[in-house]
Amino acid sequence: MAEELERLLRERATSEERLQNLREQLKSYREREKALNDAVVMAQQVRADTEQAAKRDSEAAMRDAQVKAEEILAEARAAEAETRRDIEEAQRQFSAYLTAFRQLLWRQLAEVDALAEHERDGTPPGKS
Repeated sequence: MAEELERLLRERATSEERLQNLREQLKSYREREKALNDAVVMAQQVRADTEQAAKRDSEAAMRDAQVKAEEILAEARAAEAETRRDIEEAQRQFSAYLTAFRQLLWRQLAEVDALAEHERDGTPPGKS
């Protein structure tokens, strides 16, 4: 019986040692699981933060692009208005030139007519 008791005590000691090892492994696995869960939560938070930052950056870029586009449009409209004014001024100058040129031509034509009249009636030019 003493041998049986000794054998049972050894088995119990072995079982307790094995149980302790299993508890330590379980504790280690639980710590790893917690670390993995923490890492997953952190990764999700980083992803969410990154998405928000990207969204803010893209919205800011869109606002900047809109402002720049409006500035470009304003400059283009101003340039168009200036070009139209320049065209109108050139048209006015050309019209004034044509008017002055017509008047010159009419004066020259009147002189030619006067010379032709003098030639027909035989009087010298310059004496009326």
